[in-house]
Amino acid sequence: MTLKLVQRGYSLKINVYILLVMIVFACFDSVFQLSALRYICIVIVFLCAIVSMGPALYRTSRATLSWILTGIWEILSRIFKREFTTDLRRDAMLYEIHNLCDKMDIKRKVKLKIVPNLQNARASGYGIIFGKPLLDILSRDEIRAILAHELAHIKLAHVKRKSVKTQIFILTALFAMIVVLLALLYVSTSREPTSFTISTLFIGIITISIRFISWPGEYEADAIASQHVDKSAIQSGLLVISKVREMDINWSYYSHPSISNRIANLDWPQNVRHKKWYLSLD
Repeated sequence: MTLKLVQRGYSLKINVYILLVMIVFACFDSVFQLSALRYICIVIVFLCAIVSMGPALYRTSRATLSWILTGIWEILSRIFKREFTTDLRRDAMLYEIHNLCDKMDIKRKVKLKIVPNLQNARASGYGIIFGKPLLDILSRDEIRAILAHELAHIKLAHVKRKSVKTQIFILTALFAMIVVLLALLYVSTSREPTSFTISTLFIGIITISIRFISWPGEYEADAIASQHVDKSAIQSGLLVISKVREMDINWSYYSHPSISNRIANLDWPQNVRHKKWYLSLD
């Protein structure tokens, strides 16, 4: 057996540090408007953006198209008041959802929609939207684990109106913070902030806020789900979905931490869960 140091995906703390460096050098862009140093600042900002947000931009563009198609499918199903996708496994999934709701003390009836062209699953209000392609690749235990994760979001009110109001409040506070920062920058340098600085401040701070709001919820939902289903099924299910979606398990995204971090988070105690490095005994 050997003891080795393992690097896993970027943690929330590392992401925030990178984005803060990006914001600082974006502010320097306004300070060095007439200097060659400005171009160095711009290069550093773009490098930070690529490291922290590059994979997220790629995944988000693909996810947006998927969400649009799913939304159209939901609208059509409501108009015609029928399910367009019929699958014998739907009844089995509803049975699993019913059992999990009893175990997780969820009193509301949870609906299930199985939709095509969606290589993911997500909670929506008091319902779960499950991509049909996943049914062909996930085992029964893995499907149950993914359902438990989405039910945990419902149980923890991550998708309820109250949670949305909280997010709106946080975003409003952050917009106010951006205005204050721009005002302080103007007062301290006696120069108007450049459009590059302003846009970077908005992008950087909003990206930080999204991750602070969403990432802890994903870790929390995983932890709740692991109390009711096999932890290894959650981990293997995450790996299968990441493979189907062509995701690098070590990269983080806007709404979700990296798969490697989520897997490690289920295995390690609280004090080392969000660290970038950890010791592994093999």
